[in-house]
Amino acid sequence: MSYPREFKLMVIDYFYTNGLNKYRTCKEFQITKSMLNGWLTKADKIRQSRPGALKSGRSGRKPQFPAVEKQLYELYLEKVSQGEKIGNRWLRETARNLAAEQYSSKELNGMCQFSERWLSNFKRRFNIGLKTEPVRSGSVYSTIKSEEEDALSTCSEEQPSESSVTSSTTAQMAQAVLQQSDQLPIRAFYEKFPWLCKKVNHQNEDSGSEEKTPRGRKVQFPEVEKRLYERIQQEPHKVSNKWLQEKAREIAKDLNVTDEQGKPAVFSEHWVLNFKKRFNLSKNTDL
Repeated sequence: MSYPREFKLMVIDYFYTNGLNKYRTCKEFQITKSMLNGWLTKADKIRQSRPGALKSGRSGRKPQFPAVEKQLYELYLEKVSQGEKIGNRWLRETARNLAAEQYSSKELNGMCQFSERWLSNFKRRFNIGLKTEPVRSGSVYSTIKSEEEDALSTCSEEQPSESSVTSSTTAQMAQAVLQQSDQLPIRAFYEKFPWLCKKVNHQNEDSGSEEKTPRGRKVQFPEVEKRLYERIQQEPHKVSNKWLQEKAREIAKDLNVTDEQGKPAVFSEHWVLNFKKRFNLSKNTDL
C-alpha cells in the first residue's frame, strides 16, 4: 500500500514531538527504520509536494536551460498582455531561437531539443494552460536562478502546492489512527481520512466552490462533505440516508453555502449515493 504525503507528515511530526525515538515511531506506525530515515531526510521536499502526492515534490531533475525558460516566459507574458494568442509551436520555436543565441552548437548538441515533453513540463512549471492566469511567481524565478549553472539535467520539475495539513492537526490524526489497533496504521489512515489521500492540482478554500473527482465529476460542496464525513466518524450508531441529507443541510447552512442559483443546497438521494461512493461508505441505506 502506498504512503501519501499527509501520512508521512503525520509520522514526521510524531517523531519530533515524542522524544525523537525512531524505534517507537516505527513500532507505532508499523514502518521500517529505512522508511522513517528517508522521510526525515526528505521532510522539506515532502512538505513542498502536492497534497495527496505519493512521491516527494521536486524529486525530478532540473531544467537544462533555466535562463532560456525565464526569458521565454517573459516574452509569453508580453504577448499575452497585448492580446495575442500563443500556441505550442511558437513556444518551442522561440525557445530554440533563444537557446541558439546563448549557447554554441556544441553545447546544444545532444541536449534538450525542446520536445513535446519539455513543452509540457515548461507549461507546468509556469502555470501556462491551466485554469488560472499566468502569474509572475517569485518562487519560480528564485528556483530558476539557483539552477542556472546546472545544464546537465532534464526537464521534469513540478510546481509545489501549499500544505493541506499543518503540524497542529497531525497529532490528532496520529491519535485517531493509532486507536485502530486492529488494523495497519496506513489502512486506518486511508479509511479515516480519504480526502487527504486524493491528489489534487489546486486547493480551493472556498467552501462553496467546486472540485473534480478522479472521474472528472464535480463535487459542488467539498467542505460540506468533508465535515459530514468527520461527523459520521464520531457517530456511534448506524446512520440512514435521511440522516446524511439532514446533517449535510445543517452543515451547509452553518457554512452559508448555496447552490449556483443562490438557493439552499438540496442534497438529493443521487447526491447521497455519490457521497457514499466518494468516501468508500456502504452502498446500503444504513452505514
